Amino acid sequence: MGGVGPVRGAREGEVGFADDTSRHGYDYSHHGRTGNPSADFVPDEIVDRFCLLGPAEAHIDKLRALRDLGVDQFAVYAMHDAREATIDTYGQHVIPALAAG
Repeated sequence: MGGVGPVRGAREGEVGFADDTSRHGYDYSHHGRTGNPSADFVPDEIVDRFCLLGPAEAHIDKLRALRDLGVDQFAVYAMHDAREATIDTYGQHVIPALAAG
């Protein structure tokens, strides 16, 4: 399943984008796409902290962990190659699993 992100909320001194100026030069026309030539622009620390990647179970686990930390709003940012599949998976698996506890 495609990625979902970012989860906003980096605090001062933590890894995160402070504002749009830190993204100067990033080409959004390739954002979230397989083979993105700008993939090295986003450090692994950002991906690990702010993105949900992998199968539905990985999304569910990370969203539960974030919920346990007090995060109460999530947004599906489906700007990648698998938009329909991701939205379908969220409707069929992720949202029901989170609603169940």
